[in-house]
Amino acid sequence: MSKRKSPRTSSGKVRVGIVGMGIGRANAKPLSKNPRAEVAALCDILPARMDEAAKDLNLPNAKKYTDHFELCRDPEIDAIFVGTPNQYHVPVALEAVKNGKHVLVTKPLADALEPARKLVKAAESAGVVNMMSLSTRFGGSCRALGRYAAGGIFGEIYFARARSVRRLGIPHWSLGFIQKGGGAWRDMGVHVLDAAWWLMGMPEPVSVLGAAGAKFGPRGEGYMGGKKPPQDFYSKYAADDYAGGFIRFKNGAGLQVESFWASHQPDELNIELFGTEAGAKLHPTTVYRTSDYVNSDETIHVPKDPNGFDTLTAHWVDCILDGISCEAPLRHGLLVQEMMEALLDSADLGLAEGAYLKASARQHEAQLAYERAANLHEHRAISLAELQRREAEMKTARADAREAAHRLTLLGVASQKLQRLDREQTIRSDVAIRAPFAGRVIVRNITRGEVIETAQKCFVIADLSDVWVIGNVPEKDVRFIRPDESVKVVVPAYPHALFSGTITHISDVLDPETRTMRLRVTVPNPDRLLKPEMFAMVQVYTATVQEALRVPLAAVQEIDGGKMIFVKRADDRFEPRRVVLGDEQSEHVMVLEGLREGEEVVVKGAFALKSEVEIHRVEPTP
Repeated sequence: MSKRKSPRTSSGKVRVGIVGMGIGRANAKPLSKNPRAEVAALCDILPARMDEAAKDLNLPNAKKYTDHFELCRDPEIDAIFVGTPNQYHVPVALEAVKNGKHVLVTKPLADALEPARKLVKAAESAGVVNMMSLSTRFGGSCRALGRYAAGGIFGEIYFARARSVRRLGIPHWSLGFIQKGGGAWRDMGVHVLDAAWWLMGMPEPVSVLGAAGAKFGPRGEGYMGGKKPPQDFYSKYAADDYAGGFIRFKNGAGLQVESFWASHQPDELNIELFGTEAGAKLHPTTVYRTSDYVNSDETIHVPKDPNGFDTLTAHWVDCILDGISCEAPLRHGLLVQEMMEALLDSADLGLAEGAYLKASARQHEAQLAYERAANLHEHRAISLAELQRREAEMKTARADAREAAHRLTLLGVASQKLQRLDREQTIRSDVAIRAPFAGRVIVRNITRGEVIETAQKCFVIADLSDVWVIGNVPEKDVRFIRPDESVKVVVPAYPHALFSGTITHISDVLDPETRTMRLRVTVPNPDRLLKPEMFAMVQVYTATVQEALRVPLAAVQEIDGGKMIFVKRADDRFEPRRVVLGDEQSEHVMVLEGLREGEEVVVKGAFALKSEVEIHRVEPTP
């Protein structure tokens, strides 16, 4: 574990910058009341929102930024709360930890799994206090049940149900909520999922099955305030407004979780625990027991204050100033994110398979209708127009079925799975992931029972019957390289063996630092002797060069873009002569044309003779 960085304050207070004046206010309020913290700066793209927040929170001296980069670089700020829309959690938090700031990130950790992993890695490497803002987990009722669970009152918690339901609850003040990366599941479901998982002891998940969709939001229904928003707002709806599913854990326990932004149900936020010794409900906070067939219900009194935000922000400050262990690090947020994304991915696949079955059924129905119409038209029972209408319906249904099949292909469903769907007309919960070609597994990034998501790289498969050898050619030897040329490859593992290969790619550019050109050689490897990451040397054979004279490099001068040497004549005069040069060898160069064996050339003083030639414009002898 990296060493935690201490705050740079000398006042004993943590100076906090708040990014985002939405949920940021709910976190800034308890921080402004905390005697060990100071809300020293606000950040929002809208200055008016900062002015309103500063007035509401009585922060007349707080700095105000419209650029989070400037805030994160402020040396007087110790910590940053990130309260932006989901899509910007990672960019803002990454900039904060990059500048050594402690971070508190509102839920969810990110809008997707890959950026969440990137943030956790960066925060842990930076050694800063990194924490999730999870008001349900830190709420009084959940903390009370958590103490009971830690004390073993429930015994083994083998099942739980978590629900977060709204009747009219779709946010309408920011597009970030309803666009890709937003949605009810990431906004509300994350709270009850995290809290229930925490109460269950944070077991390791092994499988997720879910359903999700949007039934109200895209129609402009179900929004907060009981009023339909403008069409140019809800027409951009691209997220879920409900999601639910079942998570199975490695210890055998199960969790049923549901989240609805809008529904024809009363509002509800609750968690139910089923244990071997007792059960519980979050609201009203109650513990249920049955002993010797006698039921007993214990209602737990939970004080209104401190609330979840008071408790979690106080814990964050204590972690920074006192160095205590964080109870809700970003890594917990990552594990919850993995379960969330797995449920959404499961729902996407299930919806796509259902759409394919419906489209296939409509295609079959349209085909039969067209065939009946064709038969009736042949017997003059219906008009040609009616036949053409049925034909158009059949073609439309066929196009819809092709589109649904293409969607499944994009989700990685193989043709065999499509054939099984056509044959069995049922959706299975398991998904077979097939390699796109035959080969060997050279990297495995998962273990049995691990939860994965669609973008995760599970295996690396390589066809090693042919291997690539990547070589770097010095600039002076580039002219000897030709495409499709046969070469020999030598590797240290087999020093006495020569492997034949062919140059299959030559780079168009040189590496500006090494002054080399990259080439690729394809080498047959039927016996699997050559392994990935071996070092190798490529031997390129060029045509034999005829014997040529050599002269010192100092004897060669350049005039008007051509190469020239000075040859001593019989009358002790010097003749400038143009020459054609070959390869350089140490301090010498080969002369291919322009010089005969036995002739003497000027070495020392050649530059002085060149100057005389340029002054008097003497033409060199060809």
